[in-house]
Amino acid sequence: MLTPKSCASCGAWQSMTLPKGECRKNAPTAAGWPSTSDTDWCCQWLKNERPKAPVEKEEKIGQIGFNYVFVRDYPEKATTWLAAAKASTVPEALQPVLSDLLGNILTAPMPNWAEGRPCCESLLCWAEQLSGFCNDDTADDKADYMGLLMSMEDKDEVAASLQALAEIPTDHPWRNMA
Repeated sequence: MLTPKSCASCGAWQSMTLPKGECRKNAPTAAGWPSTSDTDWCCQWLKNERPKAPVEKEEKIGQIGFNYVFVRDYPEKATTWLAAAKASTVPEALQPVLSDLLGNILTAPMPNWAEGRPCCESLLCWAEQLSGFCNDDTADDKADYMGLLMSMEDKDEVAASLQALAEIPTDHPWRNMA
């Protein structure tokens, strides 16, 4: 669209006898259409062309840590996943979590969703690709799905995980690795 720089170039301007004309941008008043010259410039057209201010989305920030309910209840799968993780290139954001297996260490706060930078969702997707992450790889019912890593958003799940951490038996294979 051609940006008007004077009344003469505005589509709402009606030329009468140059250099006079009428602005027909808005409804006429009791006195009729406003009279202008071809070099006047009201800038009202900017209101229609000005881009709307971007609506900033509030980024949800989260953290990832071990789901100790899974670690306690599925020690073989947890150990299989841990071996697969250590054999691959662990994302930098997840390395603190793997540095202290039974220490309830979390990732640094990061966006839940983000493109081109570390985020909770990308870490969970990476972890799901490794053997042992899920307690039932053939589960049809998503309610039965439990992963080795979890987001720290749900306070009830976090409380259950912390309780399970306290209940990990002394003969758990991770105790030897911790």
